[in-house]
Amino acid sequence: MLDNIWSKFVKVLTRTWFYKIYNQWFWKAEAGSLEEIIHGYAKKRKGLTFVQIGANDGYHNDPLYRFVRSYDWKGILVEPQVNVFERLKNNYSDVKGLSFENAAISSNKSTIPFYKIAFSDARWATGLGSFDKNHIVQHIEKGYVDKWATREGVVIPESVDDYITSVTVETVSFDELIEKHPIKKVEGIFMDCEGFDEEVLRSIDLKKYDPSLIFFEHLHFKEDDYNQLISELEEMGYKVQKDSMDTLAYKS
Repeated sequence: MLDNIWSKFVKVLTRTWFYKIYNQWFWKAEAGSLEEIIHGYAKKRKGLTFVQIGANDGYHNDPLYRFVRSYDWKGILVEPQVNVFERLKNNYSDVKGLSFENAAISSNKSTIPFYKIAFSDARWATGLGSFDKNHIVQHIEKGYVDKWATREGVVIPESVDDYITSVTVETVSFDELIEKHPIKKVEGIFMDCEGFDEEVLRSIDLKKYDPSLIFFEHLHFKEDDYNQLISELEEMGYKVQKDSMDTLAYKS
């Protein structure tokens, strides 16, 4: 209970001037981390314009939250899950310069099945939502779902077949997204699409938008596909750094 009270207090604190001052003047990212590079851009470029694809609720385990709030970033936040999308808007309800899109990014406007945990809407569960059903199956097989469901205290279905449900979500192309919203220059593209990052990234004309920062999860890439993508990014003038899960391509 005390942990829950503390978490709520911290979240309220992030909406105050204290949080902004702390991040601008005192907070430091871990040396050598991807966050350190992003922080460097944030300090040089207040009001940076960005698109975040797979924003979830925008707060829990989110790499951009402190930068958006502390450095007046402007951008578009994209999230396909309806219930999570409402949390996302609420978590940024007091921030100006942001717009929101309840959809997924694809090469064209269409509809597509989206797979998610059927028996929980907690952050651990919504974070597994994916267009790749096998992505969730792998987490079930590894015991991740049972572990977190037990911690949450929810009833776990007797049959594994009942762990996953699907909904139909709308997709829009990246070009359509930019045309629809007020942000026209894209300085940063950040994505966490739970196994779908490669497909989304490949659907974006990076030469057209020429973002300074491209952040994506590489955990589910095939090695050859990842190496090919990195070669292409380097040919476009990007430096590349990665950690165990994510990759950041950036231009000086």
